[in-house]
Amino acid sequence: MWLAVLYSYVDMETPVSTVIGHVNAIKVDHHGSASSSNTTFLNALNPAVAIIDVGTSKFHHPTQDALNRLSEANCIIYQTEKGNGGTLSTTGGDHVANGSVRITTDGEKQFRIYWGDNHPNHYSIK
Repeated sequence: MWLAVLYSYVDMETPVSTVIGHVNAIKVDHHGSASSSNTTFLNALNPAVAIIDVGTSKFHHPTQDALNRLSEANCIIYQTEKGNGGTLSTTGGDHVANGSVRITTDGEKQFRIYWGDNHPNHYSIK
């Protein structure tokens, strides 16, 4: 006897994008898989920063398609690890933390991204 588990894709981002509206930062869904962060979702949310929690796996995340969509949406990308999928832009200010990525905010005017052993990067809340 054996059990087959089938993967099924259902777009959950598009229906919620109009409800959510603009955000300053997003955590990218499913480690940056091919179906995460679709264009409709990114256009509605218009994030300045995208954080991808990723490591090396047989699934090769994040995918180049997902990274391209994030770059085309003008997101600055922070990855917890390099992963073994697509390649970040070398000119876009994207970062690989080689560890954790943390966000803090003053709740009014700015938020900070702490990554690896680096000093925080500051962003204005829009």
